[in-house]
Amino acid sequence: MQVGKLSEVPVGGSANLNVEGKPILVHRPDEETVLAYSAECTHQGCKVAATESEIACPCHNSTFALTDGAVTGGPAPAPLPRFAAAIDGEWITVVV
Repeated sequence: MQVGKLSEVPVGGSANLNVEGKPILVHRPDEETVLAYSAECTHQGCKVAATESEIACPCHNSTFALTDGAVTGGPAPAPLPRFAAAIDGEWITVVV
């Protein structure tokens, strides 16, 4: 499913989007790659957001790696679920 234009997520940047009613976070580490994760913290379901260096939960300070969604700090018990994401021309596509 097309979730947004590639131009809306700069290289090194991230965006919070919705796919079929589910909050997702899309990160673009380089020109050819997009990564997509659930934007719900695995601790208590608060909405996470990306900083320049990590994904952070504002509720209880859990942090996750931008590269794979792994827990890097805080009380979160599991990594963020990852979704299949791709660049399709000028679009970002995600399968949830």
